[in-house]
Amino acid sequence: MSTNTNKDNLQDDEIDLIVLVNALWKKKWFILLTTLVFFTASIFYTRLAEKVYSSDALIQIDEKSDLGSSFLAEISPGFDAAGIAQHGKENLIDSRLILGKTVDAFHLQTQISRVLPLRVGTLLTPPQNVPRSLIDVRLSVPETYIRSEKPPKLRLILGKASTYQLYLDDQLLIDGINGKTTSKQGYTINVTFDESLQGRQFYLNKVSRLDAINQLAKQLSISEKKKGSGLYQLVLTGKDPLYIEKLLDNITENFIKENQLVTRESAQQSIDFIESQLPQLRKELTEAEDKLNSYMEKHGAVNLPVESVSTIKSLAEIEGQITALKLKEDVLAQNYTKAHPEYRALLRQKASLLARKKTISKELQATPSTHRGVVRLERNVEVNQKIYLQLLMKLQEIKVMAASNSGGVRIIDKAISEGTIIKPKMKLIVLIASLLGGMLGCGLVLISTLLRKVITSVDDITDYIALPVIGVVPLSKRQNNLKRRVLNSKKPLAEHAILAHSDADDLSIEALRGVCTSLHFKLGEESNNVIMISGPTENVGKSFVSVNLAVLFAELGKKVVFLDADFRKSYLNKNLFPEEGKIDIDKWLNSDEQDIRRVIHTTDIENFYVIRQSGRPTSKSSNLVMGNKFKQLLTSLSQAFDIVVLDTPPILPIIDSVILAKYATQVILVVKAEQSDVRELELSINKLEDNDIRVDATILNSVKKNKRYGSYYGYGKY
Repeated sequence: MSTNTNKDNLQDDEIDLIVLVNALWKKKWFILLTTLVFFTASIFYTRLAEKVYSSDALIQIDEKSDLGSSFLAEISPGFDAAGIAQHGKENLIDSRLILGKTVDAFHLQTQISRVLPLRVGTLLTPPQNVPRSLIDVRLSVPETYIRSEKPPKLRLILGKASTYQLYLDDQLLIDGINGKTTSKQGYTINVTFDESLQGRQFYLNKVSRLDAINQLAKQLSISEKKKGSGLYQLVLTGKDPLYIEKLLDNITENFIKENQLVTRESAQQSIDFIESQLPQLRKELTEAEDKLNSYMEKHGAVNLPVESVSTIKSLAEIEGQITALKLKEDVLAQNYTKAHPEYRALLRQKASLLARKKTISKELQATPSTHRGVVRLERNVEVNQKIYLQLLMKLQEIKVMAASNSGGVRIIDKAISEGTIIKPKMKLIVLIASLLGGMLGCGLVLISTLLRKVITSVDDITDYIALPVIGVVPLSKRQNNLKRRVLNSKKPLAEHAILAHSDADDLSIEALRGVCTSLHFKLGEESNNVIMISGPTENVGKSFVSVNLAVLFAELGKKVVFLDADFRKSYLNKNLFPEEGKIDIDKWLNSDEQDIRRVIHTTDIENFYVIRQSGRPTSKSSNLVMGNKFKQLLTSLSQAFDIVVLDTPPILPIIDSVILAKYATQVILVVKAEQSDVRELELSINKLEDNDIRVDATILNSVKKNKRYGSYYGYGKY
């Protein structure tokens, strides 16, 4: 039992998926429309949005160029001066120190934006960026202007004959001349512009220097081409490609100049430090040499053992290293605290050397006092001489490098702008917008489909409406082809355009034979013989069902008349060939003709007669079907024929069907599988019941073959 239930649920899911896919296909034009709307909107956006360009430059930072840091590295191995210097230089590029100079040089505190006239044409015209390369505005404003939350509006108009006017809140403030400085009421302005800009208007705004620097920093990006390569790419974005090219060149020049200045200052600090140490070291060397000479004169020549000479050299090297560490400690103390990792490493190294010195000194205590005296004095001379010569050579080296050093930064590629638009990215925006439009259209269709209960099976009707279903008609491809031929034809195709006559073995006709049999027995119990076929909405197949039912009744030997009562939108006039000398019902009702034989057309099908429309829609159809002439027509037809089949308009949009239903003994509603929904059927039934009309049954039309129904409810190849 559980297995069957799971299979049913699986089948339900499959049917639901089919319904959703069909809903998407049926609403494909709506989805295409939403996609087209988003596509068009994205095209307009990319056309009207301000264009942003980029300019890039490439610089190289030499990690060995900092003279002060290289000095520390040479006197003490392990000191990472290059890394510290390089990172410091990189961070200097977008600092306020560098960018502030560019802001001042190009007067970036003065922001310029174009004034466009309020015309419909301007909404469709792409905005042209302010050509900052063609106009230079130097503006000074009162301090209250910058501090104000809502400063007054400044409007600049470039006139002819090299003149311009500055308006303050639409009041003329300054009338100036191109290239000349003018002041009034605390406002000072100097405008230099190209003659091609004459007649244009601009809005001016003065921002603080810090805001201008921050805005420039947002436009600038810095990235290392390859880790550790020292090559850095600078990219600056803006609305004028020529202008941002000049800005980026200025930034790189300011960076190089500032770096050269910092390098010279660093070199000078190293020179000052060495020169301050040299006199003291020279004095200590002289004193050590004098002491050694005096000692030798007093005690004469002393021959030292080989072991003592080796010990003396080791001790001298250690004391030299200790002295170098003391020098480095003095330099580090100027920049770091003792908690810095470099400082702590130095202290550990110094402590280790002091411990070794203490051990070697104890070994020397075992030698004769004369030997120890010579060892001590020679050691002092050797250490002081080594340090003095090392610093003296370094001093000369730093002076030479400082005279020729470029700061360790050089330009590999100057700033260049190719004029390529980087924002907005047209292709990407159009693609994303089109996808969003398509997704929105699909989403709306799916939501509407899920919210409405689409009829897909007989259970959807019987469970929700409790209305009997007297027939399930499979979808007929032959009928679709036949309908296409009828609609494309310029004249009626006679009786062979009816499927029950042209292809009686079609599965849909077999299903309608069952409906015909069911209605035959029901009509036997009724005094009235009028059958009305309708549907909740159009395009559910009511005309197909009604005309083929009429033909099938005729094949049973019943004398049948088919009345096309759809005065608003009938296409059966193309199926039913007119008989010569007869008139259509809409014309007959509007005329003084009383003979009903004039509207009854005979056909080649035995016992099958038709009353056709002219095909010209009328808005007064309800007046026609409510008139006595139409009522008398139905009475006469009911008496003259065994069965009268009425094909009526859809119930929900038109009232005609409600009126016609009062004349019928059997009211049958046709619903289309995977198109009609339960709510539409329910509203149709309520509309009829509100007028005291009972719906007798429904027919489920256009059922597609699927796993749940097998071969159309058992109709397969037989």
